[in-house]
Amino acid sequence: MDLTERSAVLNNLCGYHNDVELFFNGFTRDFGPDRKYDVRITSNNMALDNDLYQALNERHKKFWSLFSPTGRAAIDYRLSRYPPADKDRSLAVQLLGAGAAYSNFPYPLKSLTGTLFFEYDTVTASDLVSEANDCKITINGRATACRTDRPISDFYVNAENVPLDSTLAAALPPAHQPLYDSVSMAGTADADIKIYTPQDDLSPTTFVADVSFKKTSLKTPFLEFAEPAETSADSPSKEQLPLTFSDVSAEAVFTPDLIRIEDFAGQCKFGPALVTGQIRPGTQPRHTQYDLVLHTDKVQINDEMVDMLPVSLSKVASELRPDGNVNIGVAVSKAPTDDRADYKITLDFLNNSVDSRKLPYPLRDITGSLTITDNTVFLDDIVATPADGNHVIAGAPAVKIDGQVMFADKASDTSQCEISNGDIDFVAESLKIKGTSLTNLRTAICYDPNQHNWVAKKLLADCYGGRLAGKLELIPATGDAYEYLLQTGFNNLDLKQFLEDIKPKENSNADNSNHTTGRMSGSLSVAGRTRESLPRMGRCSLEITDMQVGKLSPLAKLLYVLNLTGPKDFAFERMLVDAYINNNKVFIQSFDLSGDAIAFCGSGSLDMQNWIVDLTLTARGKRLATAEPSVLQSLPDALGGAVVRMEVTGNVYDPHVETRTLPVIADSLHILGTKPTEED
Repeated sequence: MDLTERSAVLNNLCGYHNDVELFFNGFTRDFGPDRKYDVRITSNNMALDNDLYQALNERHKKFWSLFSPTGRAAIDYRLSRYPPADKDRSLAVQLLGAGAAYSNFPYPLKSLTGTLFFEYDTVTASDLVSEANDCKITINGRATACRTDRPISDFYVNAENVPLDSTLAAALPPAHQPLYDSVSMAGTADADIKIYTPQDDLSPTTFVADVSFKKTSLKTPFLEFAEPAETSADSPSKEQLPLTFSDVSAEAVFTPDLIRIEDFAGQCKFGPALVTGQIRPGTQPRHTQYDLVLHTDKVQINDEMVDMLPVSLSKVASELRPDGNVNIGVAVSKAPTDDRADYKITLDFLNNSVDSRKLPYPLRDITGSLTITDNTVFLDDIVATPADGNHVIAGAPAVKIDGQVMFADKASDTSQCEISNGDIDFVAESLKIKGTSLTNLRTAICYDPNQHNWVAKKLLADCYGGRLAGKLELIPATGDAYEYLLQTGFNNLDLKQFLEDIKPKENSNADNSNHTTGRMSGSLSVAGRTRESLPRMGRCSLEITDMQVGKLSPLAKLLYVLNLTGPKDFAFERMLVDAYINNNKVFIQSFDLSGDAIAFCGSGSLDMQNWIVDLTLTARGKRLATAEPSVLQSLPDALGGAVVRMEVTGNVYDPHVETRTLPVIADSLHILGTKPTEED
């Protein structure tokens, strides 16, 4: 430091604050009103920490808090005065892998390089670059009028390969976060963002972002257009169930209160789809306002598409049994005050066909369009050709339909509508439920809007040459599952057909000849949950009459163990079974089988998951299954014939049988209530 009477000169004066090294250069001279000075402070390792923050004046602290910088920087601070000009200050900050986050959009910027230049009332950002993995963010621009109450911002941000993840979600404005969370986006995006303060009015600083999505997936709650279920503040309507898109490429323009979707193309359940429109985010998803249009071409008609139609139309569509491809257009719109969206579905037919038994003949080559709203169906220039099977009926006139159908159960004020009672006549010529075949099934199904359950009270069907009657009730459970209660009675079923049909797949190659025959009657009550393969609990009673055991059946193995091989040995008048079901097991409380040569009685269990049996039987002389011997009859019955205990275990289709002859005297004394001695 050189000092004279009227000046001071700093020559690389160096000092330290912790590990920060500072250099001071410059001069001051001519003390008094005409004082001149030009001082420069530099550092190549300035720490952007709390000590530096505390050294700032209040205006600079406010700016610091906007970005919360961390890390290191090279600084060049200059303070000068050359009268008659006022003093001048400037600060150049060269970032050295620093970190920061803008408070109004706190997306973390990492490994920042580039320059910030601070002047009297201006801040300039020059090539600020943040790079992390494949994500690169570049910032340029300036803020002016910084000493006023309304600084003017003019910044440009270019972002490449920004992950659509939870970090981005946390940085979004509060109005956009519920919307972002609801669509579950994944992938990356590029963006060109302008952050600016309008100068022609007093509007606050705002932004416009042109965003390009690349190979993105998302689910939108706005394009599911089935008729809504009952809604509440915490339960979305059925129309808000998500429609999922994958492999999305899209262009969208974001502003604080509007998202405009342009050139959106992706794969959905229907195939390739295009979406355009706009969304105005709300503080909650149900308050979001939107107007969206989806279009997809040549979509194959299937059950999933039919299920997405309004409830009042899906039954009709199912009965028509449509086939072929259609073009689909969907328009949905919702105001922030509405509970649900208005929709319009347009189906353009592409030479389709329907084959309903309610029509006098099938229809082919169907063209025209069908437009569906929440309370009306419009039929526009629909033309079809009558056919016989796959062939057009020669000379038959074409069928032409125009008009509209309005739903009678719709009220003018949809907010006051309740879910109506439903009555469906269900008819199935052939139906298979968990391996059991039913034919000519007929039932009336009723929907109770108060209990939200479905009940089929008079279920009638043919079943293996016999008849089945019952009742089925479905009660909503978690998700899309239902609790069910099935109560059935059956009579005179053909046992051979039944056994062939329920045979597990792993035994499907077994010899089907010489099956057990007979006629089967009984009752079954089970309760469980759909989407689960086994019932949870139930009760079963079974009676089989005129049973002839097949010589290749598992039951025949019991008879062979007892050296019974004659035709009469395989004939039984009646078998009675009383059992209950708990989870995957059938617990047989009573098993009683009576034939010409021998009778069995006992109890045990059957595991329905692996078809493992554990059964203990007692075999004795002939006695009708329904006849209970008296105490006096039991003694000669035991003394007069062999009494054998049989333990049946292992796979039900190839069981292991162990036998043990019981001491008949001991059995008889037990019957008389006398305790046997050691000699006995």
